[in-house]
Amino acid sequence: MTERKWRIRPIPCGVYDMEGTESWLEEQEAQGWQLYGIWACFARFDACPPRAVRYRLEAGSRRMGMEEAVDRRTADFYAQQGWHYAAVRGPLAIYRCEDP
Repeated sequence: MTERKWRIRPIPCGVYDMEGTESWLEEQEAQGWQLYGIWACFARFDACPPRAVRYRLEAGSRRMGMEEAVDRRTADFYAQQGWHYAAVRGPLAIYRCEDP
C-alpha cells in the first residue's frame, strides 16, 4: 500500500474573491498540489506533478453546502468544454481545466 501525500492550507481569500481564489488554486497546482476539497476556510490538497491548469469559480443557482450540491446541467456543460468539477466553497462550485 502506497502512502498518500496531502496537506491542508487556510484559504487566503474571501469566499467572494473569485479571481483571488482562482489564482491561488492555480499557484498551488503549479507547485504540485491539486485541490481535493474545501471545508470552511481550509483547502485540502493531494500531491501531484506540478502543472499549469486553470480554475473557475461558478455561482450556483442555490445555496450549496457540505453536501456538495452542484447543478448537474452546469457541471455537464462544463465537462463538455473540458472543465471538471473539483469542489464547492459556500455558494460557489469550483471547476478545473487541464488545458492551460
